[in-house]
Amino acid sequence: PVQSDTLLLAAPLTDEVLRQQSLTRVVEPILIRHEVVGYISLIGYEDDFDYLERIILGQVAPILALEFARERERSEVEGRYLAEAFTDVLHGHYQQPEEMLARARILGYDLTPPQVVVVFEISPLEPEHSPSGTFGQWSRRVRDELLRVWSTGWILTDARRVIALLPMVESHDGAESGQDNEKNVLSRLERVHGRLLQNKSSTSSSLLYSCGIGRVAKNLQGIPQTFREAQQALEIGRRLFGEGKLHSFARLGIYRLLFYLDGHDELLSFYQETLGPLLQHDSRNDGTLIETLEGFFQCNGNLSETARMMHLHRNSLLYRLGRIEEILGHTLEDAELRLSLQIALKIHHLQKR
Repeated sequence: PVQSDTLLLAAPLTDEVLRQQSLTRVVEPILIRHEVVGYISLIGYEDDFDYLERIILGQVAPILALEFARERERSEVEGRYLAEAFTDVLHGHYQQPEEMLARARILGYDLTPPQVVVVFEISPLEPEHSPSGTFGQWSRRVRDELLRVWSTGWILTDARRVIALLPMVESHDGAESGQDNEKNVLSRLERVHGRLLQNKSSTSSSLLYSCGIGRVAKNLQGIPQTFREAQQALEIGRRLFGEGKLHSFARLGIYRLLFYLDGHDELLSFYQETLGPLLQHDSRNDGTLIETLEGFFQCNGNLSETARMMHLHRNSLLYRLGRIEEILGHTLEDAELRLSLQIALKIHHLQKR
């Protein structure tokens, strides 16, 4: 401190490095309510330090602590205000759309372009008590990866969940359809998902999570709907297809209806009436007719493709399909029967989960 020569110091400044240069360090913690939020230190030659430097350091630390506390309080207030505004947008809690748009604009977010809501959430299978800071690291990493792709996205994070409001970039001629937009979103999110799964040595990268994706909202008033869709896609997708995946509401198809009818008497009656005879046959025999029917519909009724996909001789496939028609008492050429069977197979998939 008393010498005017500039000290050229290596980094990091370990005690060993300082000793090699005949230097010493005086450190004073910066405390806020007994919590250490930082340190202030003086580095110099041992002979240069006396009690005066230590007294000054002790007096400066509380001043810095006060500034830290003010900054923390300001940051917390700002965070609460951002979270409240974000929640109001998601739930439609505002009187006039123009006022909400202006409020968002003040906070730095433009909600005039089409938006989509995505929800990332850590699996309930993950224990509540994780290694220190793991959930926080995960949520920050999800946020950072999303901002790499959507730099103007509005993102709210907590320990186990990340909700993002992502703006769509419209084409110059405005010709891009909603379906194209949704494909674009899914493609980008798949890249984000891939990067999040990298670096398996990281604890936060090994956490099991899923993502629900809503459809594109054309305006502010449509955002609550896409938020509900993202939550539903997360819930339905987890149950039907498992954890660790991206679940798009737009791609759930008829499962969007069937999921909320699961357990209703009418649905179960329809399921048993339509597939019951085949289920009973499979339970008593080799259990291949349901699988054959699913393969047949998956290949749009194309016999050659079905036989190839199922590694069957064409005659073996024809025999199985004939047995299905015999058991059901109807031909598979009946369009109404085919529709009923396809819906019943979806219910079958739902029942197995």
